Amino acid sequence: MATNENFLPTCDPGLTPIAATRSSTFTPRRAIDSSGQVGSFYDAYNDRVLSDSNKYIVKEQVYPKKKSRCFLKSVDLNESCNLLKQMNMNDELRLSIALQMAKPSGVGALINYTDRIDKYTRFLCYTYYSKTDYLPDNVFNSLNRIKQQRPDAQATHMIVLVNWGIDAVAVLQLPSDDQQTEGNEYVLQKICISLSDDCSGLKLSNQEEAFLKNIYCRKVFSNIAGLTEINSIIEFHDHIKLLTSSADSLRPYDYNLYPIENFYITNSGLKFRLIEIPKQSILKIESYLLPLVFNFNKLNKNMYQDFQNIRQYLKNEHKNILTCREDSKKMYTIEIDRIRKLVTAFRRGEIDERAFRKDLQEDQTRSLSSMLSNDIENVNKMMKKESLIKSLLDEEFIYMNAKDRGIEKTDDIRTLEDKLLKGAGCARLICSNDNLYAINQTQWCEHRDQMLKERKGNKNIQLVYADFSYCSYELNQFITLSSAEKKKTVSTPEPKKKLTLQKPTCDESINILLLGESGVGKSTFINAFVNYLKFDDLMHAEKNPTVLIPVSFTIAIGDNFTEHAIKHEGEDTLSNEDHDDLGRSVTQHCKSYVFTLKDGKNRRQKLRIIDTPGIGDTQGSNQDDKNMQHVLSYINNLTHLNAICILLKPNNSRLTVFFRSCFTQLIDMLSENICDRIIFCFTNSRSTFYTPGNTGPVLKALIDSLPVKQIRFAKENTFCFDSESFRYLVAKLNRIKFNSMEEADYNSSWEKSMTELNRFIGYIRSNMADPIILNKSHSVKHAQLMANSMIRPMLEAMRNTIRNIILLNERSHKTSIELCPKIIKGTTAICLECPRKCIKICDFWVAIDGLHVVQNKCRTCLCDPSQHYRIDYELEYKEIENSAKPTEGDMQKLLHSLYEASPKFGYFLLQSVGNSQRDPFLLGFERMIKEESDICDQKTSYKFNLDLVEQLQVLKNSYEKEKKKLDAKKMTIELDDIYQKIENVNKHRIIDLQMNAIRQWHKYMIKYYEYEVST
Repeated sequence: MATNENFLPTCDPGLTPIAATRSSTFTPRRAIDSSGQVGSFYDAYNDRVLSDSNKYIVKEQVYPKKKSRCFLKSVDLNESCNLLKQMNMNDELRLSIALQMAKPSGVGALINYTDRIDKYTRFLCYTYYSKTDYLPDNVFNSLNRIKQQRPDAQATHMIVLVNWGIDAVAVLQLPSDDQQTEGNEYVLQKICISLSDDCSGLKLSNQEEAFLKNIYCRKVFSNIAGLTEINSIIEFHDHIKLLTSSADSLRPYDYNLYPIENFYITNSGLKFRLIEIPKQSILKIESYLLPLVFNFNKLNKNMYQDFQNIRQYLKNEHKNILTCREDSKKMYTIEIDRIRKLVTAFRRGEIDERAFRKDLQEDQTRSLSSMLSNDIENVNKMMKKESLIKSLLDEEFIYMNAKDRGIEKTDDIRTLEDKLLKGAGCARLICSNDNLYAINQTQWCEHRDQMLKERKGNKNIQLVYADFSYCSYELNQFITLSSAEKKKTVSTPEPKKKLTLQKPTCDESINILLLGESGVGKSTFINAFVNYLKFDDLMHAEKNPTVLIPVSFTIAIGDNFTEHAIKHEGEDTLSNEDHDDLGRSVTQHCKSYVFTLKDGKNRRQKLRIIDTPGIGDTQGSNQDDKNMQHVLSYINNLTHLNAICILLKPNNSRLTVFFRSCFTQLIDMLSENICDRIIFCFTNSRSTFYTPGNTGPVLKALIDSLPVKQIRFAKENTFCFDSESFRYLVAKLNRIKFNSMEEADYNSSWEKSMTELNRFIGYIRSNMADPIILNKSHSVKHAQLMANSMIRPMLEAMRNTIRNIILLNERSHKTSIELCPKIIKGTTAICLECPRKCIKICDFWVAIDGLHVVQNKCRTCLCDPSQHYRIDYELEYKEIENSAKPTEGDMQKLLHSLYEASPKFGYFLLQSVGNSQRDPFLLGFERMIKEESDICDQKTSYKFNLDLVEQLQVLKNSYEKEKKKLDAKKMTIELDDIYQKIENVNKHRIIDLQMNAIRQWHKYMIKYYEYEVST
């Protein structure tokens, strides 16, 4: 690196071009936004690279003649909120990031880090320069001013130097053991030395490797996307080695900026000044701003968790917390905006330092800080309550909010019994609250164990936890209440209408949905299934077994139980399992395997097993819910379904709460008639003598607790397999040897599973041959899926209709814009942060759908996944003659029809999920308004787009007004009314074209994730 303090560091220590100058004229910046190149325009008032930039300006390059730099540091715990300062981030840039003027990406995202930082936390900082691009000296010497207008009104500077490379900070958590700290730091220093020396010669002893395994890599912040996904320091080291050997994948590290007025002229002739805020003022701002930012980010992080049980049992309390959070968010936004405007005004020279300091003293941080602290405390309580309810449900307790039973402060024990036990059969109830539960854990456990013991002796006893936390009754100790079982008259409900059944032809496929927890062995089950179909016995299978899905496991053999790691790649390259991250279901898509069955007359029939993302994903219940929504969407696009196969392990003493939710959602969508199509398969059942084991009673209790009672769990629809014989086949492929006793054991496992397979296929053919025709089912869940899929088509149709009305009223020549939906192939999204290309059509600027490839995370950009919204078709635009378009009356009629339906759809969608989510139509309006407003900010000719913004805002306001009317009436929209509106909206050609593209996308994705199995 160049060591001259008058020049910015570059790749070459001897390189000192004018573009690297350190002076008051030049402005250095860390490349938080790594989209810049030499010639890019920069807005230094807000610290952002402008998208419309002159990147084709002449430049020179120099490649590295220096080593990397890596060091380990602790941070001052008193300044743990200001990590960017401790990572030597420029003062002005830190302030821009904190005030959300610059997007916090790369190392700048440290501003959002809210995890614990203590004396065992270390930060590993790594820097590598791969090349330097810069504006040649002759350009500075010969071109003081280019005689043309400044192309971007927001540009203050031009990037004249870019250092490319790696900028990374890894947050490490050492074990909380002072005696190991010295050893941990020693081995981390070895890592740093190796990284500083091009990752060469790293040798670790067994003890040092053991130290590293105990060091937790919490998070990596970097300008390189691949590094941010790493969670081990060794993996970080090895990935750096790969990156430095191929500089093509590296990104800008830092910039040097030069005032744009030296290259371009302005209409006014005024010079642009960038006045830096005094250091002491920045530190003062940070002293009260950063704690607010930290608490706000922490609150947001906790609020995004899935409070499934809170939403169900404590709706009002949950709603109150959401309301408080929205209030503090609004106040926080106002305060950030106030300070941001002050900072911008000072940088522009519009106010002096005295006025700046005076206005800064008018902050509202005390009340805002109190609001955020209260919100965080309430959310923490909610997290604890969610955990409590979940544990109660796992123990098969019923959770009851005493407030809902009208409990009052003056109630006596007799009144409590009457209110809490009203309508109960044989029940044992314990009265508690948050305070008692927290400070009397021993006593609570004694009560709980006694109640569980009672139920063990009498299965009819219901156990109830009555929560007094939200009522006025002062509960100072646990109270237990009991009620005796009473005889009830049971009325038999009238049978509901069955879904349409249709007799299949002999060659029509049988579709079976396969559901199971992550780690239950779905991939092994499918692998074993194809071998059972393909081979008559284990001996023939040994010669050439089929491995569809990649498999990985450990097997112990021999007298010394020697362990062998077994891996084998599969024929199917799109499988659902990730053997490097056990317990996590990586795929976001269902996948089907099609087998060919033969009967005694050699007739062929297709059997399609639909593999699904696992339930109980290690990413949490929020991911479980996303996976389940995908499953429901997938089957909604099938023609028919024959059966649902629930895959379980024997001896599983607990089934997740989400498992219950799966049953409920499937029944909600497919009606109760799906109940007699549910079958149960158990894996690894050799250990339980081919029975369900301890899972049986738990599963039966779960089924009995469901509102519907038609689900059978009997020998007839239950099948016990053991896949050990398949593992044996894969081990043989890996040249593992077995003795004769082991081979006999595996052969027995094969024969038992083959017998069960034949019974399984026979049962399917005899009892499940008549398919359920899915497109004829009407349910709340089905209507939700339909309405959700229509949101984007309706919003885009309204936007384009407004465009054409504006054109008709304000244009002399007769053309209009037509939407042209284009079918896409793959999983894509639009990023709300990345710049999008704009085209001009009929005097409107239109942002083109910049498709990003999304597979769990975005593979196209580094932006946060929350800043992407998934799309299932691409929009293109075409200019057409007026003669080919509708009249203004027709367009107004279309706009009114869509506008009238949208608040009812929005109300229905939120009503069906308990109002716990943001209104999807409102989000869509806001997104379109921001998109059009951004175009107005970036372009010089934007009159029609500005008119469009105003019309969209009017439409949004009208939507909110209508929605509030529906909320105030608390009316229930009938399902038939929703289906009628869906049908009416679909009649419009502009909607039908988009919906057809969506259907084609689903059809393509189903086919893409289908594998024809040769048997």
